[in-house]
Order: sequence, then C-alpha cells, then structure tokens
Amino acid sequence: MNPHMYIFPGASIVEIKFRALVTLNDQNGQIKNFIDYLADVQGGYDNGKWDPTLSASQHGAARLNLIMPSGGVVDPGIVKYATSNGVQVIVSFTEQAASNEERMRVGKGRNLTMTQGIEVKSFFSSSSVLVDWDKR
Repeated sequence: MNPHMYIFPGASIVEIKFRALVTLNDQNGQIKNFIDYLADVQGGYDNGKWDPTLSASQHGAARLNLIMPSGGVVDPGIVKYATSNGVQVIVSFTEQAASNEERMRVGKGRNLTMTQGIEVKSFFSSSSVLVDWDKR
C-alpha cells in the first residue's frame, strides 16, 4: 500500500487577537465564518497530483490558528463548533521577556481539537507568562 501525502492550499487561517476572550460569535461571527470556510475547503494534492474531490476537513488538514495575549480564554463553543466541522483549532499565546517587557514572542501552539476518542475541553491559560530568554 502506497502512503499518501496530501497538501491543501488555503486550508489554514492565522488570526491574531488582542483581546483576552475569543468567542464563537464575536465581531459579526468572524471566527464562525473562518471555521465555515475551512470546513468547506475542497481540492488538494495527493502525492503531487491535483484532486478536486479531496476535502481538507475530512483529512484533518483544516486549521484555525489563533494567537492571543497570555492569560487569554478560548470560548468552548469555538472548539465544539470547529470539531463538529472537522477543523482543528491551534492556540498560541504571546510571552513577555522577564528581563525586558518590550521583548515578546509567540509561544508554541496547542491543538484544542485533538478529539479521536478524547473529550473536547476548553483551554484556559494561566496568568501572564514571563520568560527569561537569557537561560537556555
């Protein structure tokens, strides 16, 4: 059996939020619209050959990447809606340097929708993350 390598152009959206609470229906349904779009992405490459019948969401390739301030909260409704539509939600939080508050970076992303037999839970981050970048 030949392994398949799938590539889905346009199956990922990165959204940067400056608010600590992100809900499903905020900003005129922006997040919901992103999820709806990603769930409907059709067409992709199967081992380098274009196949218009491939679905990104059916192959686990549709992703909404949220970047939020540390201490932020993702509404569990987002995770539930995305999961029911085959879209992964990846959340990354900003981190501030302990030695210089002007230095910031985006932390490692966490997949909130890994649901193969796992209960979907909302993710609440801890308080602000201070990072000492001088230590390796």
